[in-house]
Amino acid sequence: MNVTRDVMTDLLPVYFSGEASEDTKRLVEEYFRANPDFERIARKAATPLENLLGTASFLSEAEREKQDLQRAREEVQSALTRKWKSMVFVLLLVLCLGLLAFFLTH
Repeated sequence: MNVTRDVMTDLLPVYFSGEASEDTKRLVEEYFRANPDFERIARKAATPLENLLGTASFLSEAEREKQDLQRAREEVQSALTRKWKSMVFVLLLVLCLGLLAFFLTH
């Protein structure tokens, strides 16, 4: 099969976003090896795309909501962990003071 430059140009956004299948990655990389000038131009053009994909403003609403829920879950777990540790500390303190009082009185 003869892969044209236009086909490769169509595949570049998927390749650079990291969503390409293994076969597509292999096809693009083989084309890059055969056409180093095209690879240089493609990578130079893809740099702004990669920068844009890394920004939070381009996250879909579902992804943003998922991140917010994950952050809330982590905060709740952290708060519960702190509360649990405090309760265990108080329980151990009461137990130690009780044992100390018992041994001092007997």
